[in-house]
Amino acid sequence: MLRLTRCSIAILVLVVVSVSAQAGEIVVGSFNMEWFGTGMKPRSQEQIKTVAKYIRSLEVDVLAVQEVSKKGDKSGNGDADWNDLLTELGSKYDGKLGDTGLSQRLGFIWRNDRVDLTDFGELKGIV
Repeated sequence: MLRLTRCSIAILVLVVVSVSAQAGEIVVGSFNMEWFGTGMKPRSQEQIKTVAKYIRSLEVDVLAVQEVSKKGDKSGNGDADWNDLLTELGSKYDGKLGDTGLSQRLGFIWRNDRVDLTDFGELKGIV
């Protein structure tokens, strides 16, 4: 787990440096989503709505997320749960997951009205 934390921090630094604030300070947070979109912790559509509501309540501009499946459709609606979450967050939010990792990914969710993503990359092979 410590290894994921180091990677998460390194990627967070890379992405925060690669965003431009549209107004003032940027508020950054982190959220371990605990097997989101995988068979270990299936989420219903109602639970995805609850997660989106929680994320909005944090009032952060950039949110680092951990333990997210890129392809999992445990809500059963034919779309990946990650995409369902971004849809549920609304048009003020966008997100991106990395490509490394087996079934779990690191990623970011950000507010489009506060932050512009100018670059996204992963540090690979550093641990």
